[in-house]
Amino acid sequence: MGGPSARGGPRRAGPTRYALTCRPVVVAGFYVGLFLAGLEASGARHPSVQIVRREGEEAVYDIAWR
Repeated sequence: MGGPSARGGPRRAGPTRYALTCRPVVVAGFYVGLFLAGLEASGARHPSVQIVRREGEEAVYDIAWR
């Protein structure tokens, strides 16, 4: 039994921006906090995580920092 996985890996959308598709996702907002915490712990400045699309058990996140 594994947790959510990134399908196809993150897609680079810029030097400090990625689109990440994950599945299965039950509570999409939980992963917003998880990704933000990871960015903050790694020293990223001005991290931002937003849900771009949610369909069934799949969610696409826009992950960015400065």
